[in-house]
Amino acid sequence: MKGLFTHSRENFGQDQEQLKKRLLDEVKKGGYGQVEQLLRSGISADTADPANKNDSALIIAASQGDPLIVGLLLTHNANPNQTNDEKVTPLHAAALSYQPASVESLLAKKNINPEAKDCENRTPFFNIAVRNAINMGTKYKIMELLLRRKIDFHSRPEGQLAPIHSLALKGDMAALKLIYMASQTFKRPFDLDLNDLNETLQEPYRKACAIIRSFTETYSSKDGLLSGFFPKNRKIREIIGDYSFDSGSEVSLRF
Repeated sequence: MKGLFTHSRENFGQDQEQLKKRLLDEVKKGGYGQVEQLLRSGISADTADPANKNDSALIIAASQGDPLIVGLLLTHNANPNQTNDEKVTPLHAAALSYQPASVESLLAKKNINPEAKDCENRTPFFNIAVRNAINMGTKYKIMELLLRRKIDFHSRPEGQLAPIHSLALKGDMAALKLIYMASQTFKRPFDLDLNDLNETLQEPYRKACAIIRSFTETYSSKDGLLSGFFPKNRKIREIIGDYSFDSGSEVSLRF
């Protein structure tokens, strides 16, 4: 009897592992109905893929930009802060993959940590702010969604430039405007003094500071920007300039 019981328990464990693998496969394929069925059968929404850095089902769905499956997993109590082997969260994955719908769904969870840091101490905002993007409108929309949550937009890995300095050096005035207005809205310092940079970064830092000073003098006096508050019922394009936007990137900025 003991042998039969042990065999049955082992089979149950194998079946569970197969079902977990199937869940991950269905998430990757976007199989909403199959994912829902597996979750209802008791398979954990926090199932992770040991063959791929322990990416959770939520990380996979978020990076693919599948808000329906993201919402389904969250409804079944998926942990929005669950990390993989590199301490990447679903929010990191969604931001890095330029998936604003996933970002918005995740940020709607009250228990999410929008300032979680990966293994290199990078927040989702740091990653999206300093990277170049093919579609700048999507990048700005994700930045705006994160800024709404009153995140620390100066957070950075030790010894690196802050987002405002990187953006200044790239000439990305549109992104600087978003951060500037958020700083004014939430009464946060816009500029930042850095004292931990190596010699290589000293000159770029000085150049960035000069650009930021000029930027602040210019835009703090412009009509509509003096208070720093985002005007209601205005689109991103009206505030930060004429850039290439996709059809889903124009949103009203209401902080």
